[in-house]
Amino acid sequence: MTVQVPPIPCAVICPILLTKMEDPVVTEDGFVFERSAIEAWFQLVGCVNPVTGDKLCSFTLTSQSSAREHIGEMLNNMTMADGKCYDNTESQEANMTLCPQEHDEHDMDLLALREILLTSSTHPDMLLDHAQTEANCLSIFEDKKAAHLMPTQAVNAPTIHFPTTLFATPLVEKVGSPQEEAQYPSNISTPQNRTKPIPGKLLASGAGNGLIKLWNLTEMECVATLHQHTGRVNCLLDLGGTIASASSDKLIKLWDVEACRNIITVRGHVGGVCCLTRISPDVFASGSSDACIKLWDSRSGICISCLAGHGSQVQDLLRLADGRLVSSSFDKTIKVWDVEAGRCCGVLHGHSSWVWSIVELGNHMMASSSTDKSIRLWNTKTLSCEGLLGRHLRRAVSLADMGDGLLASSSSDKKIKLWDIDQRENTVTLQGHKNAVHCMVPVEHLKLASGSCDNTIRLWDLASRRCVSVLNGHSDGVFSLSLVHCGNTPISL
Repeated sequence: MTVQVPPIPCAVICPILLTKMEDPVVTEDGFVFERSAIEAWFQLVGCVNPVTGDKLCSFTLTSQSSAREHIGEMLNNMTMADGKCYDNTESQEANMTLCPQEHDEHDMDLLALREILLTSSTHPDMLLDHAQTEANCLSIFEDKKAAHLMPTQAVNAPTIHFPTTLFATPLVEKVGSPQEEAQYPSNISTPQNRTKPIPGKLLASGAGNGLIKLWNLTEMECVATLHQHTGRVNCLLDLGGTIASASSDKLIKLWDVEACRNIITVRGHVGGVCCLTRISPDVFASGSSDACIKLWDSRSGICISCLAGHGSQVQDLLRLADGRLVSSSFDKTIKVWDVEAGRCCGVLHGHSSWVWSIVELGNHMMASSSTDKSIRLWNTKTLSCEGLLGRHLRRAVSLADMGDGLLASSSSDKKIKLWDIDQRENTVTLQGHKNAVHCMVPVEHLKLASGSCDNTIRLWDLASRRCVSVLNGHSDGVFSLSLVHCGNTPISL
């Protein structure tokens, strides 16, 4: 018979890991976290409070034995009162269920949490589903107990020092720094689990476990699996016969699609690589959690330049029709860049939280999605906000331009919405995924592919408002999708 273990009080919980704190430390604004978790958060996101989303003035963390003793006393008192132990897996799971399912103002991000868990060597199985990991939990004691936790009372408070290059002012990097030289793998001629002939046009998908799968959408089957990344595949980019993959392992890999082999491994970012976009036939750009944007020669894998200016993770990149580069960031801004001059030429403010996705719509319009659940429209000529298109119930993650004045958006609310841009209204809502929908790509006119944390890819016919196929094969969440062109073979659903 299973013993019901009551949840641990919030005063004992690390708001990031949602587990009992062993080494509690205090940030400059008085919030308490597990040391390994907040240090990993700083490395990933920057000098930001993970609970409030507010920017901190320093990375100072104060270690206090009184907090550790208070946690131990509280658990001992509770154990004596009800006779149950709080140091097992059951108590940790009960601990996590204490947190609320949703919070109106602060929507913590599963991607960042998973990255933190990996960075701090904490087992990812400690996470529950995305709804629970997005919850916020109180991380300070009641007012009457918080006084002894204030950083001002600490002696010899440790300070964590991070590379200043992460938050540098705009610059242009010299060509071919040693750490950015192309790395050629020893098994360059070895196919990666090629199971079927490669068609001329296919769908590529990247998963949380680092695997990339290639799908024949005519036969609705996986034809190859590419497996050299050791971190989540955040983005895939078609380069015409070659596909680039960006991963949380800080690497960008270029693949010969027809031969199913890695031909170049690009190194240079000091954080996970989140996004890619093509600048010209021979140049592509990447954005990273190190807050930098780098431009690369796709033939050699050499870094051409580096654009710095964001204060946090660069989550998405977009090349406008006029040649300018646009970036969205977890610093809540969208920046417009003059690539040739190597400088920022405009900053768009409007979102109140992390900006996830950006897409060009034509007629000098652009759309963006955010953790604040909103989708906003922007004028790319005047760099002004044209208003709110609509909202999801939860974080709005991915956007896809479907043409004919239609925009698709996906969310951690498990839904995909189709918007009429002119009328600014939601015309279609698609439901079927069982977890957050993190990526989408148009595959034909009014045909859409979507990837989800439920480990599946769904193909949708927007005209009939129905799912026409489900691709199963990934054993982890699908975080990136891209069409890959190897010839002139048409896609038929």
